[in-house]
Amino acid sequence: MFSSREDSRSAILFFSSQGIVKELLYSEFEALLEGFTPEKEWIDKEAKAVYLELSADLQIKAAVFFVISFDSEGWVEASWNIPLVNLARTAKVNDVGLKAATAQNCSDPKYQEMLWNPDLSASGKVLGWISDAIAVNKLGFSRQAAENMPNTTGQVAPSAVSHDNNARAMEAQITQLMQHQTQGASDIAQAMAKLEETKAQYAKKLGALQAQLADKVRQFDSAKTQLEGLKSTLEGSEQKIAQMREHYESKLKSTQGHEADFITALREHYETEASEQIASAESEYKELLNWREVELIYRAEREAQLHDEMTQLKLKNTELALMADGDLLQTMSDKGITFMTYQVGLGHINIPVSEVPLYINNPIGFVAAYCKVSQAVYLDWLAHFHAPVCRIQDAQGGYCGADVKRIESPMQFMPGVSDCCPQHQNKA
Repeated sequence: MFSSREDSRSAILFFSSQGIVKELLYSEFEALLEGFTPEKEWIDKEAKAVYLELSADLQIKAAVFFVISFDSEGWVEASWNIPLVNLARTAKVNDVGLKAATAQNCSDPKYQEMLWNPDLSASGKVLGWISDAIAVNKLGFSRQAAENMPNTTGQVAPSAVSHDNNARAMEAQITQLMQHQTQGASDIAQAMAKLEETKAQYAKKLGALQAQLADKVRQFDSAKTQLEGLKSTLEGSEQKIAQMREHYESKLKSTQGHEADFITALREHYETEASEQIASAESEYKELLNWREVELIYRAEREAQLHDEMTQLKLKNTELALMADGDLLQTMSDKGITFMTYQVGLGHINIPVSEVPLYINNPIGFVAAYCKVSQAVYLDWLAHFHAPVCRIQDAQGGYCGADVKRIESPMQFMPGVSDCCPQHQNKA
């Protein structure tokens, strides 16, 4: 893929109104066309680009200025199909001596609408942008001086053969890396499918339990209505008993002598009977309420348990995804790729391959552990680093705000001291 032969020194440059915004090797552009990777920054957009063929000393041999469209997901539109290599070979030399294919200078008229017309004059910016990009050489093309270029006798220098062999080895390594990445993506897809199936099962169970709970709530409401009716009946009974009590008390007042004992006994009898009826109704009411409350509590606990199980499944899925990427991360590390993160106030922090999952799961906790402080102390220091002022609050909740000396290291930071002015340090 990344051959150093003269006919493979090809690149794709993307333009904006401000200059070149993206550079790709031609092999990387082919991977984009084949659907390996989308371009998120070009979603639903049309990009202007140029295909370049360079000589051994990185001079422009030919250029094709084309337009390419991307869909709503960042993939190249399926209808796009321009033979860039053929157009470059058949391109005509323009007024500035450049062999270039544009909308106005195209050897095949049917591709004119897919090309664009850049300003290639001396006063234009396009050629300057291209020359600057070639000079910076971000794509890593090998530059061969004129005296080291192949001779006209047809013999190839040993250094060129060695460089070609190295390029083939690099191509094989990158092919193997892409195979590992494809396998890892397949494993993750299978794990995600299994997780979705499990989530669907638990969602079905949760729906059934919610339906049962709704049914129990309806039963509870019905029982509550019955209890309210019973309470209304009980109140009516109490009113009748009160009326009977008034009646017999009235008779008691009108009764003389020997009838007083009989009336007293009769009143006590009715009071006892009424008390027993009220106690019985209250007991039934409390028992029914307790039964409904216990059932609702059980349903709530069951829902909480299912929620916890769903959370654990999500965590297991994250771990599975990280394990699937483990071989890829190790392969990238073996190829010389270093993982690091930039943190404000700390600069760049190297991340060992074995600790990449820890960083992904909890970046703040990882950086705090790196600084040998707790996560809470690290967050307090980070707030102090961004705004080195006194953070003591008054009774109204306002901050003191007096400037304090910035502490550059989390290990030297003491909450309540380092972020307080001298006036408030003794009060913190």
